[in-house]
Amino acid sequence: MKTVKILGKTNLRSAQIAQLDRICDLQVFDSNVLNRSIDEVLSRAAHAEIALINAFTPIDRRAVEELSSLRSIVSCSAGIDHVDLAACRDAGIRVDWFPGYCAQTLAEKTLAYILMGLNRIVPAIHSVRAGHWDYLAFQGRESQQRVVAILGYGATGRIVRRLCESFGFIVETVNSKTSSNDVQRILARADIVTLHLALNSRTERYLREDTLRLLKDDVVIVNTARGNLINDRDLVEFLLEHPEATAFLDVLATEPMPPNSSYRQLQNAVVTPHIGWNSRESDELLADETMETLIGLIGQPAALSHGTPS
Repeated sequence: MKTVKILGKTNLRSAQIAQLDRICDLQVFDSNVLNRSIDEVLSRAAHAEIALINAFTPIDRRAVEELSSLRSIVSCSAGIDHVDLAACRDAGIRVDWFPGYCAQTLAEKTLAYILMGLNRIVPAIHSVRAGHWDYLAFQGRESQQRVVAILGYGATGRIVRRLCESFGFIVETVNSKTSSNDVQRILARADIVTLHLALNSRTERYLREDTLRLLKDDVVIVNTARGNLINDRDLVEFLLEHPEATAFLDVLATEPMPPNSSYRQLQNAVVTPHIGWNSRESDELLADETMETLIGLIGQPAALSHGTPS
């Protein structure tokens, strides 16, 4: 029987874990701790042929080289920046992940953030809780003819476009082939900027001082993708200098948000705890797709479990 180790909290239901236990040598580390160290990963994954991980489980080149039994990695995540794909490719380790499973959920929450930002819903709520009732202080903006810049045009970006256009927004999109001149033009005319880029060396800190400088004073920024797409220090300075701007951040470079994070002090920064992916439907879909992948890997002869990252 193949040795399978679940290295942390996943979406699998108890019945699915019981099924796995019948068809493989299974060990479960059911912990919700974020940002595990490589040493902890090495300890948990020792002797595993298949490792099931989540987005907060790092697999770097050292882990790949030291986990000599490892043949397959399955990540319960839409992104895969926490795994060194080049190292896995060099070692012949197959990597599976699920980039489209939560696209609809992410897109719908993105639209919710956009509408809340344009209509100043969050500061209005805070004002009422503080004992005020000022219906003139929170004038909103309608969607008609407002420009949404979608940075990253994959599965989620496409759904965001469809939803936004149904509300009357004008949509501009940026992908890897968009010229730098067009990117600057799009950012300069955008009322809303929403990030849906994959995180890599080209997109890291995509929003930084020089790109933020192009934005309107009252822009709404939404990030439901990856925290490292934004230079936090530069965004904090931008929000301080532009109090009419708003940022909705569902992801941060460091999670959970540190107690001393500058975002805690900003009235125009709204941070949610990485909930963009999480709906009943996406959770069930991820569990089912993960289970299907694991059963396929467990049923393969050992020689066939080697592969290139998918």
